[in-house]
Amino acid sequence: MANGRLQAVDIAALTEQIVYKTDDGDAANTATVTVNLVNRSATDTADFTLGVCDTGTLGDEAFILEKNMQLEPNGVFERTGIFVGPGQFIIVRSDLVRDLDLTPG
Repeated sequence: MANGRLQAVDIAALTEQIVYKTDDGDAANTATVTVNLVNRSATDTADFTLGVCDTGTLGDEAFILEKNMQLEPNGVFERTGIFVGPGQFIIVRSDLVRDLDLTPG
């Protein structure tokens, strides 16, 4: 299992963005990760949605972990123990540009 930081991403505003994908070549390839979102705005509250899904969009089949959550200015959100199965995606949609950090856990 990997350890340390898996990825850091700047999330584009008003876009569903794939931030992580497990390899689908092996049924045993899974991950349990922690997602940290940081609102770098000093004045604006950010709304975001976080989900795990089999496709590259937050469609009907997506397992929505957090929907329309608010993140205060300069705030940090952490979600631990997110299981991602083979070939699945973690997707974030936000109304503001944001910094995202993925770590095993």
